[in-house]
Amino acid sequence: MASSIRIDFSLFDTAQHPREVTQLLGIKPDKEVGKGERNEKLSLPRQSIWSLMSSEGDMDVEHYWKEIYSKLGPVVEDVEAVSASATSRITIIINVDGRLPSVIIPPSMSFFASKIGANIDIDYYE
Repeated sequence: MASSIRIDFSLFDTAQHPREVTQLLGIKPDKEVGKGERNEKLSLPRQSIWSLMSSEGDMDVEHYWKEIYSKLGPVVEDVEAVSASATSRITIIINVDGRLPSVIIPPSMSFFASKIGANIDIDYYE
């Protein structure tokens, strides 16, 4: 099996409830959980979470970033407004099988992260 990559964009501890973030952005997230909300599968979250995930596969980082950005790009000003009262993070998740793949951050990802004050986190899992 080859290494696989996925990208998650997350907003943590937003001033608004995650459902309000969904309404404002007009994007259905992959995860939308308010602080302390009950979820059968998870323990009580310590913070609110609004998260959007790309598909997963063996393409380069830019391929998966384009999936995320195609949704966030048209509402970047709204994302920036929500991010002002939140912690925002772009996580590149790499499931490694053998050799660590090269990771090149596309300029559009670094520009977007800078605009909204997001961290870019790279997680490797074996």
